[in-house]
Formats: sequence, C-alpha cells, structure tokens
Amino acid sequence: MNGTGSRRVRTLVTTITRAIDLVRTKLELHAIKLLKVLATTVKAAFLRLVEDDEAMEHCSDCELDKRVTKEDKNELMGLIQFIIHGISIPDKKPGSTAEAFEVFKRENEKAIAQRVELFKI
Repeated sequence: MNGTGSRRVRTLVTTITRAIDLVRTKLELHAIKLLKVLATTVKAAFLRLVEDDEAMEHCSDCELDKRVTKEDKNELMGLIQFIIHGISIPDKKPGSTAEAFEVFKRENEKAIAQRVELFKI
C-alpha cells in the first residue's frame, strides 16, 4: 500500500473520501444508508480486481499488472474496512477523511492484507 496502484483506483479513493466528508459534514441524517452505498460500490470495484487477478494468474508477462492489481486490491480493501470500522460520523471536521484513511491504512496494513488474501480462489 505504498502508492504504486493505478490511477483509476486513486481517483476512486479520492472520490469516495470526498463523498464521506460530505456525508459526515452535511448529510449526517442519512449517513448510515449513504455509507452502505459507498461500501457496496467499493466492494464491487474490489471484486472486479479479484476477477482481473484471477484472469492474469497464468500470464507470465503480466508481472507489472499483477503488482498494480495487488496494490489496488489492498487499497480498496482498506477503504472498505475504513468505511465499516474507521469512520466516526460525529467527527465533522471537513477534509479529515483522507488523512484519517491514511492513518487507518498504516495502522491496519497487516489485517487489510490478510482480508485481501481471503478472496483468493
């Protein structure tokens, strides 16, 4: 989880963390429902990466793609776990979600990697 993932996943993470900021600061009445939708969206992207990883399993020329996919899966699993376990709705400081996510990832890196491994078939 050192930032070597794909641009599309970085864009998704940025978009989701900004949406969480909005939910936390302006839409707290609907926070649970909106966070569930965001988690479902991220999980769908994660599962797509799992499928991509399986498709590349026997490819010998795909080492770079495999590494990027692994980083992306770790990033998205971290975001899923952050949405489920790491968000405090009463904390209404704008702009703090991206920073909180980075701290959450660092503190839970090993557990996130273990969760990603559970999705191997």
